[in-house]
Amino acid sequence: NWDGHGFFEDGESEDYLLHIASVLQSDFGDAPEDVLAYPSTGVVGAFPTCITVGNNSWVEHWSCGADLGPSVDYEADGNAGLCPSFAPYDDDECFADGDAGLTMPEPFTIVGGVVVPCPSYSGTGLGYPCDTAVWGGNVDIDVNNFSVMEIDAFMNVLIDWDKNGVWGDTVYCPDVMVLEHVLQNFVIPIGYTGPLSGLAPPDFVIGPEPGYFWCRFTISDASVSVSWDGAGSFEDGESEDYLIRVDTAGAAYDYEYGDAPDGAMAYPSLGVTGNFPTCMNVAASGFISHSNFGAIIGPMVDFEADGNGGLCSSFAPYDNDECFNDGDAGLLYPDPYTIQGGVVALCPNSVGTALGNTCTYAVWGTNLDMDVSNFMPSQTTGYLNVLFDWTQNGVWGDIANCPGALAAEHAVHNLAIPNGFSGLVSSLAPPNFLIGPNSGYVWARFTISEAMLPLNWDGQGIFEDGESEDYLIRIDPPPQPDLEYGDAPDSSMAYPSLSQIGNFPTCVNVPPLNHFVSHGLEEVLLFGLTKDFEPDGNAGLCSPYGTPYDNDECFQDSDAGLIIPPPYTIQLSGGTYTVVPCMGTGGILDTICNMVYWGPELDIDVRNASAIDAVVNVLMDFNHDGKWALDVTTQCSGVTVPEHVLVNFGVPAGYSGPLSGLSPPPFMAGPYVGYVWTRFTVSDQSVSGDWTGVGNFEMGESEDYLLYIDISERIGVNPYEQDLNLQIFPNPTNNSCTITYNLQSPVAVSIGVYDIRGSHISTLSEERQLPGKHSFLWDGKTNGGQKVKAGIYILTISLDKNPVERAKVLITR
Repeated sequence: NWDGHGFFEDGESEDYLLHIASVLQSDFGDAPEDVLAYPSTGVVGAFPTCITVGNNSWVEHWSCGADLGPSVDYEADGNAGLCPSFAPYDDDECFADGDAGLTMPEPFTIVGGVVVPCPSYSGTGLGYPCDTAVWGGNVDIDVNNFSVMEIDAFMNVLIDWDKNGVWGDTVYCPDVMVLEHVLQNFVIPIGYTGPLSGLAPPDFVIGPEPGYFWCRFTISDASVSVSWDGAGSFEDGESEDYLIRVDTAGAAYDYEYGDAPDGAMAYPSLGVTGNFPTCMNVAASGFISHSNFGAIIGPMVDFEADGNGGLCSSFAPYDNDECFNDGDAGLLYPDPYTIQGGVVALCPNSVGTALGNTCTYAVWGTNLDMDVSNFMPSQTTGYLNVLFDWTQNGVWGDIANCPGALAAEHAVHNLAIPNGFSGLVSSLAPPNFLIGPNSGYVWARFTISEAMLPLNWDGQGIFEDGESEDYLIRIDPPPQPDLEYGDAPDSSMAYPSLSQIGNFPTCVNVPPLNHFVSHGLEEVLLFGLTKDFEPDGNAGLCSPYGTPYDNDECFQDSDAGLIIPPPYTIQLSGGTYTVVPCMGTGGILDTICNMVYWGPELDIDVRNASAIDAVVNVLMDFNHDGKWALDVTTQCSGVTVPEHVLVNFGVPAGYSGPLSGLSPPPFMAGPYVGYVWTRFTVSDQSVSGDWTGVGNFEMGESEDYLLYIDISERIGVNPYEQDLNLQIFPNPTNNSCTITYNLQSPVAVSIGVYDIRGSHISTLSEERQLPGKHSFLWDGKTNGGQKVKAGIYILTISLDKNPVERAKVLITR
């Protein structure tokens, strides 16, 4: 309570007259609160801006080490301190105080109850409804992060798409949910200064309505919630609010059209001009159009003035839609092509997978697939129709001849797309179709609409709903006589103990048509050291499926890839089929309903010397029915166990080594004891989640093996009905481990260690023991004193020669 007087031997005192501001100076927002926000609709803004408006909700920044634009304005309240009058509006949102951050689009303000461009601007828009706003192309703002706390900052952006005067809502474009919180907690690294686009923030979908929209750009030291409404008190940062415009596309842009060439070159190598029904201003061929977009292909729809992205009739460039450049891609595979400089060229970011071979069947989910949605306001069924120009004559609607069969160019007729459906076409089980007889490139049209179409449809029509997408895709010539095929039994014995015939997709000439897997001749993507080239499945022994079974599944042709576990094969002797180990002693994959881990329990050698990333898929016939599928009946304690155990797992270009080196996810073994036919496939093309093992791949290899799933850890009946409480510690171990168990009565105890192939490694005990707790040390050595290699070892306890308990020991050395 010193009052300021005193006599001191040393020091000094100085007195000054200082000023204390009446209100703390901070940075606030500018969007209208309690005043008119949208003159055309009369909506009053309720944006969180003003301290002096009694809802106790505003945005405020106390320090400005992280900011937007070249400077920061310090204010006593929102709208440059003018709350609640908001006169003039344009103090901040038109950059009048020099702290501009927004570089595009150009802002607007409200003068005399009318929206006008800010001074010195013409008012360029953000884009069109339901288009994608691209940072650096449609929108950008300068950001700086020199936070006094020396931490990364967060950027958040809000846009009032529904123009109701608040932020945080959700609106909808066709099949797309659009949040008003368009950029969420995007990190601005400490020390960064420059355009926000330089940090590559994610693009966002513009709302469904044209007009003017209030938006808030906020940089802060703290993240916000996904449902953020624009309010908050932050130690650092800045908020800037702007009124921006979304342009109306106008009547000419209210439709969606096709893209196939109309009056332009379609097949350069053949000199054929396309006369596909695409362009309104090319009268000869007609056109196709859609005016509503409740049913669509892919994630969104492009709005056009005419066909080919509005570029009719020049068709330059071709690749606006057919190469997905406008973001409305629906085709998943095969890969599309385009025409550049009079030459067919592969679309960017594609590897060039073909639809299939001439006069073979295209299988949905294997050869082709696409995304479709049906949310038509009328709540009616939509219909998918697909055309291919098999004859390459520049029109659709013909029929081509394959040996013994006809290939209609109207390949998919009125496939029903239920209202409310959104997903893959393959999940609706469309019929497969015959590919035409001419190899090369063909133009295809995929159309979803509210109307059913005739069988000889030529691709034109005016529809109230839907979308059409056109692509140039490749057809390969007939497969070479010798490719790489599978080996699992097809129309032959698969499980002798069950008398179950295998119907795995292996043999080319065993029905149904196209029910096999094949890979091309390139030895750049494979399992093991080499690939075997065969005229058919099972090393060419298909039809009749002969013996031996063990050509591939027992590594007899030097293309072994499987590392662990040891496989089995089937031998026929005296009319009897018998399962035998391939290498003297068999091994187990795992026990029923246990997790299988890559490396210690299962592994395969994979090599990818190609220039593209590849994928590995693994199928296991857990329910022993002789086929692979997404089986929903196989369960472990109520948990469904899929047979597609590894789905499209990536193998980077240049990788060579065990698959476990890439850390694939573990999977659950099925609930049934016994042998299981397994297909390992590495390919250049991904497959569907319910893949059955069928596919025609340009690269890669498939290897099939017969593996064994054993019973669970308790392997026998305990004659004394006592819980051993078996424990192993540490496990995994790199050296030794201690085994403990309890006995409730005297009994002869035998403890043995075996390797994964069933070979005896060591005996730890073989004596009669008294009740109580017992402990043994296994030093990780054989009976001969040699250290065992890294791997899995099986510890078995027998009571009175009855095996009753088993556990695994993992040596990691």
